[in-house]
This record gives sequence, structure tokens and C-alpha cells, in this order.
Amino acid sequence: MNSVFRDARRYALIPLLDTIIKKFSDWFNEHRKDSVAGSIDTKLVLLVEIHLHNLWSTAGSTAEKTPVRELNSYELEYEVTDTENGKNYVVNLIEKSCSCKVYDYEKYPCLHGLAAYLYFLAYLYFLLEVEAAPCRRRDVKIEYHELCSKYYWTELWALAYYKTIYSVPDRCDLNVPDHIKELQIIPPDRLKRKGRKENKRNPSFGERHDGLHFHQPWAFGVQQEVERLRGEVKELAEEIAKLKRLITSTSRP
Repeated sequence: MNSVFRDARRYALIPLLDTIIKKFSDWFNEHRKDSVAGSIDTKLVLLVEIHLHNLWSTAGSTAEKTPVRELNSYELEYEVTDTENGKNYVVNLIEKSCSCKVYDYEKYPCLHGLAAYLYFLAYLYFLLEVEAAPCRRRDVKIEYHELCSKYYWTELWALAYYKTIYSVPDRCDLNVPDHIKELQIIPPDRLKRKGRKENKRNPSFGERHDGLHFHQPWAFGVQQEVERLRGEVKELAEEIAKLKRLITSTSRP
């Protein structure tokens, strides 16, 4: 955002707000075009569509090797065994969750959830030909895009940008009522206290107060060391001055 409004940050407040509103209006227009630019058959946003397409090909190629066991036909719970680590994961297609937590956090199916969905589709096609048992649910039909959260649907994405953001008109074109014009908004007076702010903090253990500031013990140690070094430098300077006077007195004829 700082790079986008790099030049506008130098403006006054009102021109800055106008620039921000215009930029948001342009972004809304671009996203509105992108939301309707895809195919009618595409129900998901492009990012999730590509990800699930790649995941579908991976899950489809390993579907025969991925063991899926039905746990609850009414709640659509399945146990999927991962072929890489050998662990079992529980997938619930109705609640859109998996025990690996990837499905729960990302809100679109993981590899285990997609494998369970492929098993569900295979069994659904089987039910179309064979009469289902009383404990089977034939009324549940889950579409491909329904595996994901609604926030990834192109329909909801288009609804988020269907409105238009208009620029604020000029002040001359604003129709302000007379009783609003008569109002005078004056900021409250700010009381400024003279002098230095009082420091009411109690000194901790080892601190000393010099009248203005609180100092830690190590600060006083450093100050004493500096004073000692200054004294040594002063003594050396006096000795050097004495040697100079002695040399000049002996060198005279």
C-alpha cells in the first residue's frame, strides 16, 4: 500500500482520501471483470481450481492404492490410509473436516478428503443401479465445488464486487442543508502544562537520583571511571609540560 500511494502521501488529507477512493474503485472494477471472465462451469476461484485440479489428478492416479473405508454411511465419515506415512485419517464430507487438519484450516479438501470424495462418487454411481440399504443416504449429493468453503466460490466473489465505488464530488456540488452549514465544529482546547513533567516513579534498589534523572548503579560506575581517566590524562599533561620546560631551559646557551 505504501508503494501504491507513495506520491499521494505528500498530499493534504482531502486529496489523499480522493486518491485512495479512486484506486479502490479501479481495483473493484478489475476484480469485477475477473470474477465474470471465467467459464460458466467454473464454480471456484482460479487459485483453488488449479490447486484442486492438480490434487485431483494426484488423488485419481493413486485412488486404487489409497485404501478408503466407510465408517458411517449416514454422516459420510471415511477412514483414509495415507500411502506415504501409513497413518489413518478420518474424513467427514458433511462437516468438511479431516483429522490431518489441513481440510479444516484451508477450507478446501486435502488429499485424504478428495480420496474420500472419489470413493463417495464411486459408491453413488453404484447406488443408481442397485437399490440402497435402509441405512444408506441417497438424498445427499455433494458437488465438486461444495467441498470448499463458500468464500472460494466465484458466485460469492462476484457478489463482493458487484457494487460501484464512486468518487466524492466537489464541495461546490454538494447539497448541504442550511442548518448543517450553520454548525461550527471547534476542537476542544488542549491544556498545556508549563515546566517539566513530574517523575513520580519510585527508584528501584540501587538507583540514585541526581535531581533530574534516575541512574542505575552501572551508570555511576562508568561515570566514576571516566572521571578517573580524566584525572590521569590531566596528570600526564602536567608532566609533559614540565619536561618541555626542562628541555627548553637546558638547551639554551
